[in-house]
Amino acid sequence: MSVFETGLKKGRFVVGQCSKCQKIAWPPNDFCSGCFGSLLWRDLKQPGTLLEHSQKDGRKFCIVEFERAVKIMGVLIEDVEPTIGQNIQLANCGFDKSPRFEFSVVPEVN
Repeated sequence: MSVFETGLKKGRFVVGQCSKCQKIAWPPNDFCSGCFGSLLWRDLKQPGTLLEHSQKDGRKFCIVEFERAVKIMGVLIEDVEPTIGQNIQLANCGFDKSPRFEFSVVPEVN
């Protein structure tokens, strides 16, 4: 099992970042796809940016980009109307046969 999957099973979203060129390895891999360097695993930096959203059967699905490198699809767990470009955080993640991601909206500070 990969470091990424192990992290998800523990409720943590980790990304591999190259120790040589600093590139984030996404999708998850065992080495950097740019320079083949070794990866250092760390927690994903938040918040992310909402790129797209849709709704089906009362569930809201989102694609969110984190760190300008990691794009993931998940479910918005709040009953709000999301806006493209809005700050979104990864509220929960897990792994049970496949990855599971749940998002929540970051409240705007006035």
